[in-house]
Amino acid sequence: MKKNINLLLAAIVFLFTTASCLNTEEVDYTGYTDCSLTAFSIDNIETKVTTKNSIGEDSTYTRTVAGADYAFTIDHLKREIYNNDSLPLGTNITKVKCEVRSDGRTIYKNNNYDSSKTDSFEWGQSTDSIDFTKPVTFRVMALNGTDYRDYTVRLNVHQSDSSVTVWKKMAGAYPGSELEQPRAVTFGKKVAVYGMKNNKLHVTIADKGQENWSDLTAVQGLTDAVQHTEIATFNGAMYVIDNKVLMRSADGVEWTDQSANTELDHLLGGNSTQLFAVKGGQFLVSGDGMNWEEEESEYPEMIPDHEIFSVFNVTSTNHNIERTIMVGKVAASTDSIAPVWFRQDKEAWTYMHTGMDKSYFLPNLKNLVILYYKEWLFALGGQKLNTPYPGKALDGIYVSLDRGLTWKQQKDDKKFTYPTLPTEIQGNNHPFAAYLDDDLNIWILFSETGEVWRGKFNNMNK
Repeated sequence: MKKNINLLLAAIVFLFTTASCLNTEEVDYTGYTDCSLTAFSIDNIETKVTTKNSIGEDSTYTRTVAGADYAFTIDHLKREIYNNDSLPLGTNITKVKCEVRSDGRTIYKNNNYDSSKTDSFEWGQSTDSIDFTKPVTFRVMALNGTDYRDYTVRLNVHQSDSSVTVWKKMAGAYPGSELEQPRAVTFGKKVAVYGMKNNKLHVTIADKGQENWSDLTAVQGLTDAVQHTEIATFNGAMYVIDNKVLMRSADGVEWTDQSANTELDHLLGGNSTQLFAVKGGQFLVSGDGMNWEEEESEYPEMIPDHEIFSVFNVTSTNHNIERTIMVGKVAASTDSIAPVWFRQDKEAWTYMHTGMDKSYFLPNLKNLVILYYKEWLFALGGQKLNTPYPGKALDGIYVSLDRGLTWKQQKDDKKFTYPTLPTEIQGNNHPFAAYLDDDLNIWILFSETGEVWRGKFNNMNK
């Protein structure tokens, strides 16, 4: 019984001690000396963004950056507070609202204090709009009114423009200048660029992100009718349809029959666990590339039948869930909109654009390439098909922030910073292939000229 009473008394003492930093009117805080700053964040803040239009002219606009996207580190040993990820270039940090939590009362030292002015003040409330062009001292006063602890707070801002795409024309020798209908395919640590030369499929291979290209080589085991714009990767190998026969290659050059007597019309791509195809307007799925099961579709007339491209990625909320995006061309369609399909894990394919607002659709672009950049989709393509006023051959970069539902370019959205093409290749009429390396560099490889461009989009700012 005595032990229980002692525990009860200890709990009561702890309760009142803890409450002392929350309600000073009810509790005597004499001698209370805890004075730590426990949390720091900033409100939304404005930044100026400068981009270039298609003819190279600068265009500047103001947009809002979400303060919640920038976490702050509190170093109690050094008594320093700072944001790890720098705010975008051009961010206005002269009037910043903060949210501060501490064990005591928090004030800050005004960097603009002028003792010669009667209306100037040296210390202000942490709820003020604060000038962070120089580090700011925040002071946490203990509830005893005597003890305090100072923290130096600084807001890091990019000093160079890392929120735009930085492009470089590469100097290495690319042997793919003679390729027609080029298509880049990544497999393992390699990238292969396929294309037709003298009516026969050829390939050049390099390490991803490198320029150590192999000589242009004629592939073995495939006919001239091979559908090389539908090459897909699955389980570390590449697959393609050749006269309705599924062919497989581990090295990109030698191809062997993988059909198991199953005829297929088109290959739709693959993810980490499945390979996808279509036959007679019917979706098919395989877990091993040999055995196939049928899947239903509500819109078989919109299943792509040539120039098919698919990519996949894990969802941000659950890394065990994969989302696959598939686009392509439909020969019988005269629509100016590219058909976009998606599937999540084992669920069936869903046609993305049916019944939705088509204000920001993906145009039916020639030489369409889709890249999965982190959680966003990039689309590059040429002339807009089935439109009365076709665009330029390389019509910029379209971006989807909602996994394929809507697609915009920088000119369509002032809230986000989008990647842009260098003016040197904007509107380029030459066929191209493109891929994304493991460091998230965009590579664009041109036929006819043999030019190679590498772009780095450093920061998708929200």
